[in-house]
Amino acid sequence: PVPVGTSIEFGNFSFSFNDEEQAKTLWLIALLSVLSVWMIVSALLESWSGPLFVISAIPFCGIGIMLGTLANDLAFDRGAIAGALLSIGAVVNNAILLIHQKQLEHKAGIRGLRCWIRIFQQRLRTILITTSTTIVGLLPMMIFGTDTFWEALAVIVIWGLFLSTGFLLLMSGIWESRKRIGFLKASV
Repeated sequence: PVPVGTSIEFGNFSFSFNDEEQAKTLWLIALLSVLSVWMIVSALLESWSGPLFVISAIPFCGIGIMLGTLANDLAFDRGAIAGALLSIGAVVNNAILLIHQKQLEHKAGIRGLRCWIRIFQQRLRTILITTSTTIVGLLPMMIFGTDTFWEALAVIVIWGLFLSTGFLLLMSGIWESRKRIGFLKASV
């Protein structure tokens, strides 16, 4: 089963919408949503590079969503779509917390690896508490759920949050090491 108005053709690995106008509308909505997040975060942080980090959290969440869908053999229906939106929102919030704390550390004059260590000291606990309580709170719904809507929502949120939070924390360390390596090459 697939969402209403969609079809999957096996053999050529395509996912398409039956209505061309509906497909254009959904792509436009997705593009405008990402652009809106970009503009809001850019304005609030007064930065162009911070929102890149925030927007990059969305594909990480997409990886978790796809793996959760495949591993649990779910139809990507209304429950899965709602779960995807919920997990994307939560992981974008986590990325905003990290970047905002980085901005605060830079204003205090702390830079480099020491900056990210302070960021993790300040925000890691908050991110892990909200992520783990969400995941643990949804586990009973995933394990004992009898309604497919809520079960799909729980599975997608758990997979999306778990993997994207891990990728986000890993990426934040890589983000800083990339800058540090560039700095070392420039100084040599």
